[in-house]
Amino acid sequence: MLYYFNIMNIALIGYLGLLGSEFAALFSTLSNYQIHCFDIQDLDITNYQSLENKLDPINKIEFIINCAAFAQVDKCETERDLAYSVNADGPKNLAKYALKRNAKLIHFSTDYIFDGNNKRPYLEDDAPDPINYYGYTKLEGEKNIQSILEDYYIFRIQWLYGKNGPNFIDKIVELAKTKPELKIIADQHGSPTWGNEVAKAVISFIQNPPAPGIYNLANQGTTTWYDFATFFLDKLGIKTPVKPVTTEEFPTPAKRPANSVLNCQKYLNLNLYQPLTWQEAALKYLNMS
Repeated sequence: MLYYFNIMNIALIGYLGLLGSEFAALFSTLSNYQIHCFDIQDLDITNYQSLENKLDPINKIEFIINCAAFAQVDKCETERDLAYSVNADGPKNLAKYALKRNAKLIHFSTDYIFDGNNKRPYLEDDAPDPINYYGYTKLEGEKNIQSILEDYYIFRIQWLYGKNGPNFIDKIVELAKTKPELKIIADQHGSPTWGNEVAKAVISFIQNPPAPGIYNLANQGTTTWYDFATFFLDKLGIKTPVKPVTTEEFPTPAKRPANSVLNCQKYLNLNLYQPLTWQEAALKYLNMS
């Protein structure tokens, strides 16, 4: 007796980055998926012809997952042309290509499209008002996708960390080993989110696609950068003193929202993969649970 399995073709863009590498690793453990991986040296999302050259040979693409982004928030303030090209024009090209191929586009946006003045967590339909150029370009990317496609998934994620790229946990641990004292901002609120958790949640989407649209997605619970740092430094047994400071005391080229917590209830109500709390996720990332 012969058995035929439906193999789903997925194009994964930006597979060597912090988030894309998490998808690549998880997909490698799953059957019934043919993953076509591309990174900047293979494919340039800012060039539509590059998309056609690399993706046209794939017989049928069910999903295009875009993990490519210019996510260096402070550099976006000075490298504006590059930031806009990658974060706004790139998603436009991908949306046009997804329309051409009748594929579903999965794209990642950010909490930084909001100004941070809300006293409650942000809902998907709250009015965006970015206060830095990175947030502006990511919002433009969202708009470009929505102007072209009806069938899309935009996931707004925040405070992302993972093994394959610079991130807050690794940076703070490294500094704690060399500095006599750390000063960490204590008046910005959000949800630290492990890229592995994002990938698990989105793959559960692919396996059971709900209605298209925008979904907030983060590890559960909220904290500050200061409380996040003291949590994992304590778990690691690192005794370096940590002093809480205000955003005003620690200026950066790009402004950050004071409260960019995302309300993820729309996603949670789908009863797909349920993200861990930020504490549980951080411990797993550190191989402590």
